[in-house]
Amino acid sequence: MEFSSSSSFNSFLLLFYVCFCLCLVRPPLVVATANGSSCNNTNTTRHHHKWIGPIGHRLITVDVNGSGQFRSVQDAVDAVPENNRKNVMILISPGQYIEKLVVPATKPYITFQGAGRETTFIEWHDRACDRGSNGQQLRTYQTASVTVYANYFSARNISFKNTAPAPKPGMQGWQAVAFRISGDKAYFSGCGFYGAQDTLCDDAGRHYFKQCHIEGSIDFIFGNGRSMYKECELHSIATRFGSIAAHDRNSPDEKSGFAFVNCSDGYWPTLCRSSHGSILQDCLFLHLL
Repeated sequence: MEFSSSSSFNSFLLLFYVCFCLCLVRPPLVVATANGSSCNNTNTTRHHHKWIGPIGHRLITVDVNGSGQFRSVQDAVDAVPENNRKNVMILISPGQYIEKLVVPATKPYITFQGAGRETTFIEWHDRACDRGSNGQQLRTYQTASVTVYANYFSARNISFKNTAPAPKPGMQGWQAVAFRISGDKAYFSGCGFYGAQDTLCDDAGRHYFKQCHIEGSIDFIFGNGRSMYKECELHSIATRFGSIAAHDRNSPDEKSGFAFVNCSDGYWPTLCRSSHGSILQDCLFLHLL
């Protein structure tokens, strides 16, 4: 660019300087006040957040021998009010709790705290071919020894079992779920999941499994969850053909899948398959040990 005179060049410099300074000036911030009005403020910002999480804590004790507030875990869950707003810790003493239980969607923020996954067990024995109270076959999802529909559920140092026998090759209707998680934002640490076919139903929602032991023979982790398994032991008891995981995503656009990070097992059958039979679809394995 050429300038006809020094005055025009000086005018250009002045215009450039003014524009540059204007770019450095921050616009006034519009801040919502407590009464809903707004004001201009160039120095401070105020944020008004409404807390909608749990408020307060509650401890419930369970002992199968009668030393706690309840003998069964389901009775403890039933004692939590509908639309619960507290962090509820259900402290479960060592023992075998032979019961089939449900945590409904209206009871979030519940934690099952066991005394160790080798000493604290919740177990039942339903199979898909068994008939329910209505005379109809249960089918897979209704066989779970423990079903959780609630959000913000967590479990620590406890095991969940389905004690139905492992099916022989070709047998139909022997799916037997130990645990089904259908709520969002669930966390499991140091837990055990024991069964054969379809042990852990990672049904829907976002879940995090850390240092858990998961055991089965065929598709023993399955569902449409969006979950991470970190430092877990994935133990196959299959004697012939078996698969660890079977994800149920129907479209690549779905935001779901299983990620296995630093997980270990001494024997690897088919790692993962989708409901359409393709290998390693919708599952990610990192740093297998």
